[in-house]
Amino acid sequence: MTSIQLLTRSLWTCSLAPLLVTVCFLSGCSSALYKQHWPERGPVVKRHEINCDRPFDLSVGCNKRHLATIGANLHGLEFDVASSSEGSIVLIQAKMVSGGTSVITNMIHEAVRTEMERNGIGIKSIIAIEDHYLEGADIIVGYLLTLDGQGFNILTPYESGRP
Repeated sequence: MTSIQLLTRSLWTCSLAPLLVTVCFLSGCSSALYKQHWPERGPVVKRHEINCDRPFDLSVGCNKRHLATIGANLHGLEFDVASSSEGSIVLIQAKMVSGGTSVITNMIHEAVRTEMERNGIGIKSIIAIEDHYLEGADIIVGYLLTLDGQGFNILTPYESGRP
């Protein structure tokens, strides 16, 4: 290849690349590149609107300041869990809060949903817990799951510190 052909090719590629990225973004290519499973959920509540007594009685592994306090690790995803005494209402929440917490929380939800389903427990309702992040975005930090059976016992083998 001659130097003129190389120069022409590099100019064409450099000037065309931003245009291709813009066209791809506007036409929806970006959504095809990254798929995120967002759980079908019911209402969204603000973090400050819930505690261990409201809207459900979470008497296992819950404290007023942090909500869920029982650490768990499911498929490499670290999160905290709290539960009602009968185990049919489970709170799952991300351990760390950052700008990417909503994506991590949804991954945690999907792992928990899959584990529940594998053990014959269905999710009857989902309430998303939203918090305001420092940089101005509202992010999903956890989910309150109402189950059709005792789901908390399914998560106890994944408590942090267990083999």
